[in-house]
Amino acid sequence: MGKQREKKKVNLKMFKLSLGGGKVEKMNLDSLKQKFGKTESWIEILKGETVPVPREEYLKDLKKYRVTDTLERMEFKLRKAYQELIETFQLSHEEAEKFLKGDKVEKMGETGCKEDSMRKLYDNYKSYRAEKGEVLVKEAFLKLGLPGIVYRSVEVQKVIGNWRQLQEGSGLVIPRKKENDEFDMIAIFGKGDGILVLLCEVKVPSTFPWDKEEYEPNQKLFEKAWEQLSKSHNFITGLLGDIPTGALSIHAVSAFPMSTKVILEKVVDPSCCLRYVICKEDLAPGQLMSKLGITPTKPSEEGFSHLQTGGSRLSCLGSLHLGQRETSQAYHENIKRLKKERDQVDSDVWQLLDDHQKEAIENMVNQMQLSSMEKDFGRLDLSMSEGAAGPAEKDDSLGGQNLTFLTGAAGTGKTMVGGEVVRRMKEKDTSALVIITNMFLTDTAPLMDDLRGKYSEVGEVVGMDTLLTRHGVDRQKYKTPSG
Repeated sequence: MGKQREKKKVNLKMFKLSLGGGKVEKMNLDSLKQKFGKTESWIEILKGETVPVPREEYLKDLKKYRVTDTLERMEFKLRKAYQELIETFQLSHEEAEKFLKGDKVEKMGETGCKEDSMRKLYDNYKSYRAEKGEVLVKEAFLKLGLPGIVYRSVEVQKVIGNWRQLQEGSGLVIPRKKENDEFDMIAIFGKGDGILVLLCEVKVPSTFPWDKEEYEPNQKLFEKAWEQLSKSHNFITGLLGDIPTGALSIHAVSAFPMSTKVILEKVVDPSCCLRYVICKEDLAPGQLMSKLGITPTKPSEEGFSHLQTGGSRLSCLGSLHLGQRETSQAYHENIKRLKKERDQVDSDVWQLLDDHQKEAIENMVNQMQLSSMEKDFGRLDLSMSEGAAGPAEKDDSLGGQNLTFLTGAAGTGKTMVGGEVVRRMKEKDTSALVIITNMFLTDTAPLMDDLRGKYSEVGEVVGMDTLLTRHGVDRQKYKTPSG
């Protein structure tokens, strides 16, 4: 950032460091550097590769999202909540957006769990979108093709926590008031006889998925970005205080990965300040190097040495992204997560209905009478069964209950349609509803257990034989499309 500083003289005295678990090790800044030189990351860097830290991004773990909560799915749910606020609660478009943002809307009065969940959905959408924006910038930094390390989400406390005694004893000065800070991106690349440090704060303006035009970022986003960049500059110059000024080049930029250049030019002076702001177009292949004004220069032995120093102090002893700093660590972590994610997917499958199925559902929910529903639904046929006493005596033989039967070949979506009818009937506050399944299924069949788990709150789930026996019906004939 153009700020001059003096090279710090450091003390290479050995210090006893507690590494946790009762393990103590004597170390100075040189031995710390040598320790980093034995890592997988350093071997990759020597080959000219750019190493990401963390190795894998688990964005959903940060906010405890489910693995099935993709950005597209969040948008779908948010659109649905938005429409419900307008249609059910009679809010205007502006009032619905205001409510989702957490502002008070008089028409809503005291909100319940459902309404609060709508607001939480928007908060999750904003947060996840912001995290995705950071990952986009990180990936662009990795594609620069320079030997080095790209750190995302650098928490100062996790960097300096375990080796504070070594830092202070060696003479490195890191302001304690910075310990609670978190910086979006710090990248260190080898370049000639020195290193290039890129500091980047990423900002993603809050929007709604139904916005038809792009809005200008709030000026406060730029102010917050520059404030954080100032802090990260102080942090990195303190951490690397013994590297000569001529060997340490620091570039600070803010990034708006989801904002176009045209929009940013309305807020930032394109003649000067825009050169320090990364826009959406700058993330395109081959563009970022030019925007940052970087001329690739192969690191010399001295350049690699400074790079090794930086890597050792950012991620060798502290707890920053512990378990995600090396490829082998990330592999074992992935194995642990696999079962958890598989279980979440198995219990959270979306069902997509085609037009015929949607039409059948609407008719069943609104009418629940065969006489008004007999029509061709393509592969999914809707028909009424004939009881022993004939259609006219159907209700009496089954205790006065109106029953609708869905028939069709395997895989046409009978269970799925029936389940959706149940869900919609529940929304209409129907108190008693029985799901009737294939007569060949017993009450202990896996499908029956699945149906009970999903719809037991709505009504009783029983097998066909159980239902007919309960109502004294000995035999039931089915009317098929073929007659």
